[in-house]
Amino acid sequence: MVIAAPTRTELIYRTRTLDRVLQWQYIVIPQLHIPYDRVLYWNKFSRPEIIPTRGASLFTWWIDPAKAQALEELGRGG
Repeated sequence: MVIAAPTRTELIYRTRTLDRVLQWQYIVIPQLHIPYDRVLYWNKFSRPEIIPTRGASLFTWWIDPAKAQALEELGRGG
């Protein structure tokens, strides 16, 4: 199982394997019925206080230097 991967390397291997299997079988998980967008991102971005009411507007995001630095330090194990 993907979530039971003991190491990061194994997690990457299992995730890529699952991705190949899903693509080969043309499996699609439709999400057009939900009234919101799901967006996964690194926590190095900031957004304005007033955001669009519809859709994920990625053009209103910017890299926050403090968050980017903290994320980089976390990646180095610090």
